[in-house]
Amino acid sequence: MRIVAYLMPCLIAPLLFSEETTPALTESEALEIVYAQREAKAALELERKQRILGVEAENETVLDRGSHKMILRRVGWQPLVAQIETESASAGTDTDFSGIVPEHSMISISSTVYDDTFTKVTWREPGAAGTKPINVWVNRNLKYLSLIHQFTQNGVHYSYVGPTQSIDTDAYVTHPVTGEQFPRYDLPDWMPTAEDFPSDTSAYLVVLEDETSVVPQLLYQQMDALLVHFTENEPELLASYQRKEALKKAKAQLDEQEPEAKPDVVINYWPIQSNADL
Repeated sequence: MRIVAYLMPCLIAPLLFSEETTPALTESEALEIVYAQREAKAALELERKQRILGVEAENETVLDRGSHKMILRRVGWQPLVAQIETESASAGTDTDFSGIVPEHSMISISSTVYDDTFTKVTWREPGAAGTKPINVWVNRNLKYLSLIHQFTQNGVHYSYVGPTQSIDTDAYVTHPVTGEQFPRYDLPDWMPTAEDFPSDTSAYLVVLEDETSVVPQLLYQQMDALLVHFTENEPELLASYQRKEALKKAKAQLDEQEPEAKPDVVINYWPIQSNADL
């Protein structure tokens, strides 16, 4: 194993959370938002149902599905109107957009956060089938990044796709018979400590399998951009993560206390015009 220490070139200092940071949602606030989302969803479904039922039906079949009904309504032939917006020919088909459309880079990684402190990133080179992924340790908690994320750094537009899991290294399970305790998770053979990083600034360590392994330049470019973006926006990312977790908890609580009734499914159907007499 070979470790390549790579410090962020811009030496970004850790951000301190100020009093202006968006506060986390309270339980009552989260429940209020989830209630509003449920009501908005129900209103949209009611509007859709009324619009469909507003078309006169030739015959109707109702299928009882237990928790809801499926209503199949044969109606007269309905024209499908496609709205297509076209630009005038004078717009110019030979326009050079190279200075307008930014360069694009896809970041494909999966991450495991240990004790909300260090993140093990498994980096994969896009479009390089068969190549082995490279492990990168980051001294930041990257679970605050969404599964799908987009950002721009230095004129390059990055699309980030990275599932993340969190692990507590002190978590154990107890054998139901012997009472013996076992670690809940299999931990890596090597894990960094704070001393492995040059300072508290954002940094990462690239872990290679052997002395002959080569680090693609793209890895440095993408990890630099990702860590700069994360460090510059950490308070906002944390607030967004906490909000999402609070809403998820509130929704689970509401679904348990007041299960949402499954709406009826209403479907209008009609024959194609050439077979309208069937």
